[in-house]
Amino acid sequence: MKKIKVSMLILLALIVVSSSIVMADEEFDPREWSRSSSGEGVWIDTVFNPKQLNNDTVEFQVYLTTHSGDLLGLDFDKIIDVRTNLGEISSKNIKWEWERRSSHHPAGKIKVSDQQDLFNNSTKFIEITFKGIRDVDHTLKWKLESKNNEDYAYIANASSGTVSIVDTKKHQVINTIKVASQSSHGLAVDTLHNQLYVGDYKDGNLYVFSLPEGKLLKKIYVDSPVHGIDISPDNKFVYLAGGSKGSSGDVLVIDTEYNQVIKKIVTNGAGHINFSPDGKYAYVSNVDRDEVTVINTITQKVENKVKVGDGPNEAIPSLDNKYLYTANFNGGTMTVVETGTWETKLTKKIDEGTHGIIVSPDNKYIWLTNRGSNTITILDMSDYKVIKELRINGHANHISINPTGEFIYISDVRDNQVVVFDAKKFTKIKEFSVGNEPHEIVFN
Repeated sequence: MKKIKVSMLILLALIVVSSSIVMADEEFDPREWSRSSSGEGVWIDTVFNPKQLNNDTVEFQVYLTTHSGDLLGLDFDKIIDVRTNLGEISSKNIKWEWERRSSHHPAGKIKVSDQQDLFNNSTKFIEITFKGIRDVDHTLKWKLESKNNEDYAYIANASSGTVSIVDTKKHQVINTIKVASQSSHGLAVDTLHNQLYVGDYKDGNLYVFSLPEGKLLKKIYVDSPVHGIDISPDNKFVYLAGGSKGSSGDVLVIDTEYNQVIKKIVTNGAGHINFSPDGKYAYVSNVDRDEVTVINTITQKVENKVKVGDGPNEAIPSLDNKYLYTANFNGGTMTVVETGTWETKLTKKIDEGTHGIIVSPDNKYIWLTNRGSNTITILDMSDYKVIKELRINGHANHISINPTGEFIYISDVRDNQVVVFDAKKFTKIKEFSVGNEPHEIVFN
């Protein structure tokens, strides 16, 4: 009963006080944006207004309650961690301010100076941890909705040299962007600057289009046919791979603010690229060398080269970045690598022509597309056992899952379609036509 009364009092305080500490806004409901945690006789309630996202300083109102001991002696500047999906906030940018120095009901503010540009329209979640209050860590998390074209998908159609823009609510193409005579197999969407990146597979150019208009902003000559493209989680850098030159392929790094090449990294046969969740590593599939090149994105240098199965086409990490999984096209296998040691844990036979691979947002399943057998294999991540096999009529090429984990898009490179599956029920929802020879699919 005491805990219920405490929570009710705190909630009333949130409703009354937060209207004066965050921007006045009729649409803002502090009850919806408050998060709570308790343990060892301490209650913490924190309220956040998402309309602050683009401010230079982001504030969190914190209410604490205890009926035993004193919380005023804690050094909150040292026990608070703040992170987003774009990275961890430096401790020097986090400041605690007391607002009420009460022994039982103190209150304060967390002020985060956004010098790292980690709060913006690309921010998907914010997480605050109060470390070691009476040996208990209190973690509070706010999930945010993207404000940039969140209901769209983009599909690179190589042979027609186009990008299909898809309304993912209706699963239908609503626009087509002409790129070149042949487009790259990969593409990337920059939600920080509202830009689409796609290359051409013939003349060595990277094209930058505005979103949602689809107007050409810039053409960057990169002196190599462009194969794979990916963007760092903070949307600040695009990595592109020239994959048609066999062992001579390189990775180029593009600054998304100025759209300029800032670095060239030799990787000996770059194909497709994926980033670790924290953005510290870029994993480059060297399909002709049976290896994955690990690039340290801070130093922009090759840190390791990991031998995997025969013909790795894609390499994707687990959400905790403890493991790296590769889809090996030539061998029809999946390789599991421990990222702590960069040692291969196992290589498992999947099916003929294993080409695409994703990890579900709940970190429970691995989906693989098998272009040679027209199948999709679903594995349980806990033991890598097959739990389901799906089939399509054409050739299952690339695969992607929407940000909320509701549905899967699979490009059918033979019939020029995208096949949509329910990610929870493993059943087909729909199929729709796109351009000629569809490859990578990007949601945002």
